[in-house]
Amino acid sequence: GNSQSSTSTGGTHYFKTKSAIKTEPLVSATVIDYYYPGEKVHYDQILEKDGYKWLSYTAYNGSYRYVQLEAVNKNPLGHSVLSSTGGTHYFKTKSAIKTEPLV
Repeated sequence: GNSQSSTSTGGTHYFKTKSAIKTEPLVSATVIDYYYPGEKVHYDQILEKDGYKWLSYTAYNGSYRYVQLEAVNKNPLGHSVLSSTGGTHYFKTKSAIKTEPLV
């Protein structure tokens, strides 16, 4: 059972900046390796945890790996403010595009 709420399911992420690979979706988690610009990863989901969006994927040995993406900051009005580190997101599933960041 995965208790983390996912905001997206599956896809391929192409890296434009050096990105840390971690064993947990936490800013304080240990960095085990990096993805570099030009590399890509097929991920299982994108989740929000510890103030950031994270790519989640399964490594060759079966363990989960996480890559920190942009911060998800809440301003006093409660609106999400994203500070992106760059990259291209290719959607593999039908995704709603809205005029306001509201569910």
